[in-house]
Amino acid sequence: ISDNLALAYAGTWARHRYSNNPDPSLGNIDGNDVDTAPRQQSNLRLAWDHGTDHGELRSELEWSYLGRHYLDPQNEHQYQGHSLINLRLNYQLAQWDLSARVTNLTDRSYAERADYAFGAYRYFAGQGRGVYVSAAYQW
Repeated sequence: ISDNLALAYAGTWARHRYSNNPDPSLGNIDGNDVDTAPRQQSNLRLAWDHGTDHGELRSELEWSYLGRHYLDPQNEHQYQGHSLINLRLNYQLAQWDLSARVTNLTDRSYAERADYAFGAYRYFAGQGRGVYVSAAYQW
């Protein structure tokens, strides 16, 4: 966008379908979407590099999207997908490299993995807000 502002996008749209009936007990699933395979996944990052009197600071805001997908081979149950926001900061000062990141900035509840089995939805909870700090020194 400019000398110190960058925008990056990565994404995919794909459709994965069964092309056979591997297990007759599942019914006819030929042509159904493969369960737990979302059609859309996206990532958008906005980065800002700005110098200070003492060092270089990079700030990055990231939006990550996982699209809706089926939870069973019969395509009768769905997970609606989710969006997460992450923040990263990196400050380089002489031989020091200081970093901080906040994952799931809005502390949103989401499923890292989900399925429909044994007659019930099963959600494997994703991590809530996480804060990580690191420092490195090079000599």
